[in-house]
Amino acid sequence: MPEKTPKWVVEAEKTIRKAILEIDDRIVSEVYVLSFLLDCPDDELRRSSAIFGFNTESQFQKANPNSTLKGRKAYDADEAKWNYAFWVQNELSVIGGDDLEFQKWVQQLPGYCTQEQEEKAKGKERKELEKNIARIHETFIEMMLQIIRKLHEDGTILKKFGRDIPMIFHELEYFSLTIKWAKATNPDGQAKDFIHWIKTM
Repeated sequence: MPEKTPKWVVEAEKTIRKAILEIDDRIVSEVYVLSFLLDCPDDELRRSSAIFGFNTESQFQKANPNSTLKGRKAYDADEAKWNYAFWVQNELSVIGGDDLEFQKWVQQLPGYCTQEQEEKAKGKERKELEKNIARIHETFIEMMLQIIRKLHEDGTILKKFGRDIPMIFHELEYFSLTIKWAKATNPDGQAKDFIHWIKTM
């Protein structure tokens, strides 16, 4: 029998899809990338979250050093286009974190322990608990990648934007894992320009 999909995953899919479909139609043509920023409030992996938003061509031009528009300028056009530091940084929804259903799921995972239990542990026991919590964080990431990819596969992105724009799951810094995530969430090469930028940094 297949495992039952966690309730937080079902709700996350609904929340993200609703947020996408509710993006103002007047700016749909401006949106060129959807962003899922991985965050851990207070560096607490048990509260891993993904902040959903987007960036626009107008914001890109404000950060583009080749543009005459006023705004904080990036080093070059590629950085202006793909570095979250120069994006709108809007917050349409937050998945995970302190959400009740998400926390219920976290607390029933193998190896879960409270922060207090982790801090009290010593030596090998402490290291083992830290590994367990890291695995919980990794499991959250894997499930988020599946949720995001599904939005391409079920036609949500194409329906809203009339084109298949990239969906980027990322942190504030970019490294090899970011490329792996981008390939996982954009199976048809939608994020090829973003990936190229990371490789040439």
